[in-house]
Amino acid sequence: MLMKKILEDGKLTFILNGRLDSTTTQFFEDNLVKGFQESPNVVLNCNALEYISSAGLRILLKIHKIIHPNNYQLTLTKVNAGVLDVLEMTGFIDMLTIEK
Repeated sequence: MLMKKILEDGKLTFILNGRLDSTTTQFFEDNLVKGFQESPNVVLNCNALEYISSAGLRILLKIHKIIHPNNYQLTLTKVNAGVLDVLEMTGFIDMLTIEK
């Protein structure tokens, strides 16, 4: 997975490209945690995210538990149909802020 980072107007956007699975979750988590140190408002642009596995969902759950007590904001944008289906089936759609 590739992650491009853009910091603009106090908002940090990560453009995700590829697969979020067991081989990329540590890279994803490390970058996301560092991202929240740069900005409390993080956006994940998921337009080019091809796949998310249970390992990827676990990291989103872990990050979700971190952001609420710290008043951080995590928003997923441009989520493609395949990834959105996974988020819906697992109930993550109710837990995360998702802009279509």
